[in-house]
Amino acid sequence: MELQSEFRANVQRIINLGVGLVLVDRGVDDIAEEMLTDAGIMVVQRVLAKELRRAAEHTGARIIKRTGLKKESMELEKYLGKANRVLEDEKLEQVWILNGYGKPMATVLVGAATEEVVGERERIAKDAASSVQASIKGGVVPGGGSVELAWPGR
Repeated sequence: MELQSEFRANVQRIINLGVGLVLVDRGVDDIAEEMLTDAGIMVVQRVLAKELRRAAEHTGARIIKRTGLKKESMELEKYLGKANRVLEDEKLEQVWILNGYGKPMATVLVGAATEEVVGERERIAKDAASSVQASIKGGVVPGGGSVELAWPGR
């Protein structure tokens, strides 16, 4: 009973901090999920570790283990990230975190009928992203067929 009371107090501490989204790599205890959703907090379970890291980078958050919930509220606040908006698409089963206060990021969704076409489209998307990065760093990237015109020294 004492452990359960402590657990509820820890979850209540998260609620009191004004958290709007909780991402976890495993499942969430039924009591915690009920408390969080009753408080209007979106809970997303079974998130891949890679996606958790990306969300943390984008929002400026730090990943915390369950035992870390025992920390004082002031200490827990240091682990929180911030974003202007979080959107959920139940049909696609996706959550978008927009305008995070951490590292700027973008996600490109690539889909197709077969795995081979997906691979080809993914390669094209990566090439396009690399071109955008190069243009931001260097200023200008010549378009298709103009490489010969932009050759240095000619």
